[in-house]
Amino acid sequence: GIIVGYNSEGDWLEYTVDVKEAGEYTMFAAVAAAGNTSSFMLSIDGMNIADRIAVPANSGEENYDDYNKVSVNVELPAGKHILRFTVVGAWMDIDYITFVKGADATDPEPITGGDPVVDPGTAALQPQLSLTDRSLEDYDVFDMQGVYMGRLSAYGITEAVSMMKHSSVIQSKGVYNIRSRATGKMQSVRIAK
Repeated sequence: GIIVGYNSEGDWLEYTVDVKEAGEYTMFAAVAAAGNTSSFMLSIDGMNIADRIAVPANSGEENYDDYNKVSVNVELPAGKHILRFTVVGAWMDIDYITFVKGADATDPEPITGGDPVVDPGTAALQPQLSLTDRSLEDYDVFDMQGVYMGRLSAYGITEAVSMMKHSSVIQSKGVYNIRSRATGKMQSVRIAK
């Protein structure tokens, strides 16, 4: 439920894990990056379990809203261990990591998108609609060190970004993060005043 964002080269996260059964697993990670330089490594108790894992770039400048899945086969020992996620290529976000027993396993939580599924028998009768949710949402604003700066309300993340860029409230130039309180989606905003 918590996305760790804007990870730079050298940043790391550690988790205590309890592996029930030793063996080969498939690791799936939901990650986002705006450029082609992002990557990470995984280790257990200080021993690498995977080589550098590249994070694919999303389309659009500073797009950290669209997540991709990356996967790799790893060997895990049974018992309690320290799993370390180390960023070796900057800038990226990590949403979650899942381990599934067996090599080349099927992802239990695939990221889906694209066109809606339409019953072919009724496709000719139903027009394709694209609706935009115009409900007011609250967004928390943070600086790059993760310090909470305040909250704003907007009709979507695009409007929240625009409000940040054109507001006289933000006096310092720099990069800020906006996070939706409803969905947890994050967007970076570069202020160049």
